[in-house]
Amino acid sequence: LIYDWGIMRKHILFLTLLVISFNLSSRTIDSIFVHSKFDEAIALQEKFQSKKALTILNEILPDIKSSFGLNSRVTAQAYYHLASLQLDLAQYEEAKMLLNEAISIFKLLNATSLEIGNTYMLLGIYYDYMAEYDKALAYYDLTKKIYLKLLPLTDYKFGYLYNNIGICIYF
Repeated sequence: LIYDWGIMRKHILFLTLLVISFNLSSRTIDSIFVHSKFDEAIALQEKFQSKKALTILNEILPDIKSSFGLNSRVTAQAYYHLASLQLDLAQYEEAKMLLNEAISIFKLLNATSLEIGNTYMLLGIYYDYMAEYDKALAYYDLTKKIYLKLLPLTDYKFGYLYNNIGICIYF
């Protein structure tokens, strides 16, 4: 048999490009799937279906870490939402651990202060649930400083914040 190495080279190049493009599209499909499941979990949380949402987020967390990285914004957001769900379900220690992890990642990434402020708010809620009102107030104060810089005073988040501060002061 006589081989035309020019044609063989073209076929090898074509197959290599095909494999590379398949891998890239495979990653894209994985990313779309993860985002889709993530959005589904958030929608379930908004419908007060915390157990289902928690199950979905726990299932896709390994995919999030592998697709986006351990110190990615998406991973930090996943930790934030997992913690929020765990607070809803009275899984307090797990929530605290995830919130601290989310803050570490957000700070590492120089994330927007609003993401950090929202995470501080959840930490305040955690300490509120633990009846550690001084710590809760400290986190609410950190949240307030961030919100005052970034949000108009008419933003709904101030309502939640001042309500939580009031509850802490009452107790």
